[in-house]
Amino acid sequence: DMSGVYYNWRRRDREHAPNRRLKNEYRALRFWQPACALLALAALVFRQTLIDSPAKVEYGYSRGVYPYLSDAMAMIGRLAPAPISVAELAAGALLAWIIAWLILRLAGVIRGGAPALKLPLAIVANGAGLFAALFFIYLMGWGLNYLREPFYTSLAEDAPTHPRPAPAAYVAMAREMVERLLRMPPVAGGPWDVADLDAPVDRAVAAVVAAATDSAWAGLPPRPPPTKQLMANWLLAATGIKGFFSPFTMEPHVAAGIPGWDRPCLMAHEKAHFLGFASEADATLIAYIACLTSDDQRLRYSGALNVMLALSRHIPPPDRPALIEGLPAGARADVERLRAYFRENHRRYPRLHALRRRINDWYLRANSQQLGMASYDAGLGQLVAWWLSGLEAADRAWFSPRVPAAPDAPGGPASGDLPAAPAPPESPGDPGFPESSAPPASSDPPRSPPTPATPANPEPAPRPPGALVAHQ
Repeated sequence: DMSGVYYNWRRRDREHAPNRRLKNEYRALRFWQPACALLALAALVFRQTLIDSPAKVEYGYSRGVYPYLSDAMAMIGRLAPAPISVAELAAGALLAWIIAWLILRLAGVIRGGAPALKLPLAIVANGAGLFAALFFIYLMGWGLNYLREPFYTSLAEDAPTHPRPAPAAYVAMAREMVERLLRMPPVAGGPWDVADLDAPVDRAVAAVVAAATDSAWAGLPPRPPPTKQLMANWLLAATGIKGFFSPFTMEPHVAAGIPGWDRPCLMAHEKAHFLGFASEADATLIAYIACLTSDDQRLRYSGALNVMLALSRHIPPPDRPALIEGLPAGARADVERLRAYFRENHRRYPRLHALRRRINDWYLRANSQQLGMASYDAGLGQLVAWWLSGLEAADRAWFSPRVPAAPDAPGGPASGDLPAAPAPPESPGDPGFPESSAPPASSDPPRSPPTPATPANPEPAPRPPGALVAHQ
């Protein structure tokens, strides 16, 4: 009877090798760890082959595969009601599992049943495998969008090289934003609830992206989850983060403590990330245009005030007080509330703010964003360049430029070059979205205008038909 032979063999094995089970249980290397490492390595090699081909990424991945992939990955986030964040729950569960695993392994070592030397090896192997798995999901699920063509090349129908906007253009556009704020009815009462803002923000962002890109997937865009807020909101306040996008659950998040008027522009920025525009310059540009051209008055107010504050950091200091004083009383109060929010958090956690800036700068540069934290400013420069260009002027009459377009400056960016941009100053302002959205301090030194980012080795791409329609 073979079953009896097997039973007797297993009994002798337990009697003569009592530590074999422990040996198998505490072995450091398992199959899934090298498998995840190989997947991550393959994804990294695949990325490197596409780093000089933005058109292939644009039309093969960002407009071809990503819309369907993101729609599927966002399913759980859409099912979870706001403000419950699936990303926060998943991160908490993963952290709890890691802590429990460490406790159990340490307990085994203390009891003497587990080999002590294998515990550090198991920690390293499991940590490396987990990191490789997350890296693979991040890169193939969203991170490749960093290599796509800049959004400005889809927005503009001309060549992808643009003149550097002159300082006068920043002053003129800032004044126009002040005039628009003066013509708006008061919107201090909101409502500024995130749930009430989700639908108009989704419409505005989708309209801008659909008008500037071709119709390959514009008719079936991915559906974003509702904007979420963290239960651990203190972490965002301590690090100076106004919002973030989770590429694992496709959920946009905003901090709960920011003033209500700032939320629409911030939400539009994070929704642009969901639609596949990973670059901070692209997301900033889309958010500005989406808010300024929205049919919702709250979005137009948030966009105009955010753009005015961002522009004011790049105009001569003598002209700044006049801009702020020219704002309506309600807008000036909103600016002061935003200043107070960042002053308080920066005063309480200055080192965490500085650490987060360094980490974010390293992260952006590691993802082929050569400007680092200055990428946020590049979106503002692209907005001014678009405003000056007069594209679709008949369809957006209110947005027509009031100063002539500046000619190419000597020594300006050539085709295929990435122009340099000044690094943002360290200040109590918000370095999150956008880098220049924090209210300016009158003591700040004047800054040269940011330069629109241009693609490295641009490849020609078909220009989309139609025009960007702005609502009066």
